[in-house]
Amino acid sequence: MHVTSVLGHIKNFAFPDKCKNWKGTPFDSLYTAPLERRVIESAKAVVSNLREVSRGIAALVLWLDCDREGEAIAFDVLDVCRSVAKSLQVYRAHFSTVTAEDIVQALGSVTDPNEKLANAVMVRQEIDLRIGVSFTRFQTILVQEMFPNYGVISYGPCQFPTLGFIVERYHLIEKFVPENFFYLDCRLKRETASKMLEVKFEWDRGKLFDQHATCVLMEACEEVKRAKVLKVTKKAATKKKPYPLNTPCTLRCYLSLIHISEPTRPLYISYAVFCLKKKKKKK
Repeated sequence: MHVTSVLGHIKNFAFPDKCKNWKGTPFDSLYTAPLERRVIESAKAVVSNLREVSRGIAALVLWLDCDREGEAIAFDVLDVCRSVAKSLQVYRAHFSTVTAEDIVQALGSVTDPNEKLANAVMVRQEIDLRIGVSFTRFQTILVQEMFPNYGVISYGPCQFPTLGFIVERYHLIEKFVPENFFYLDCRLKRETASKMLEVKFEWDRGKLFDQHATCVLMEACEEVKRAKVLKVTKKAATKKKPYPLNTPCTLRCYLSLIHISEPTRPLYISYAVFCLKKKKKKK
């Protein structure tokens, strides 16, 4: 059994050489020109490795990420491997964590690769390329006619709407006017031989922005003096052993606990901690 890896996408779409001339290529033709599927420059060594390990093998199990992007990468890997071994039997493994149990389970329940998911990514890549290239060329040429020394003004079909959301959120935060609110805080305390027990009751209304109304309700509660328990619900709670964190959970923990939002730093820190623990075990 040979085990190897890839570094993300190994192929992407590109316009043919006849479309390289920015001013000589009509903008609308960029939406109909046939695209070419090319190996990414930084992935050429990966492709050479895939071709090398594909020689003489009978079956291929694809262990890529279990999402659309992973499925698209799986088909690119499959395309490269089948260029060398045309009669390959191909299987797709699905897993969420890199643990022995998950790996064994994934290996025992392999399926066929999902071409529809891969095609969805291909469509998204094609749309991104056509819109991005046409708008980038259009606005760059337009601005450079007025400011000749101005550089390229890149347009991203995903980045620009995202920037719009960020700006909209920023304006909402800037225009926000804080307002005081009020709520009833009801607690029951009882002292036992070992400790003080405290039960906090939640108010169904949550909070009010009218202080006078809240005070009226509080006075009404104080006049009653006694409360009646209408229902008691008991639930058994078990605390399970924590599972290993997957990447999204790890990033959320770093963001909420130590406020690291830059996506690559948590991964480097996690890997460093893992290496230190491994080194201690060997000692």
